[in-house]
Amino acid sequence: EQMVKADPSLYYQMIQSPNPAKYVYDHVSKVEKMSQFENIDAYESAMREKIRAEIMAEFETKPANKVPPSMVDVRSTSAPKASDMSVSLDDILK
Repeated sequence: EQMVKADPSLYYQMIQSPNPAKYVYDHVSKVEKMSQFENIDAYESAMREKIRAEIMAEFETKPANKVPPSMVDVRSTSAPKASDMSVSLDDILK
């Protein structure tokens, strides 16, 4: 109501809209979002905190990736066979 008093054209835009209730909701939402930009430092701080909270929540819900144990002490089960070495370097470079 206050917005319509300040800008009477809003009333005509609302009644011409296919869905007046949605128009009012969208317009008020847009004005509220724009009012947050009046103090840009506070807005940026709030956005940083929101993003930080989302990231922290994501880390808390995901299990930590565990590093596999070292393979240094594990012995190979078999050495390469001669039949595996039958390909010549010339055949590889073709």
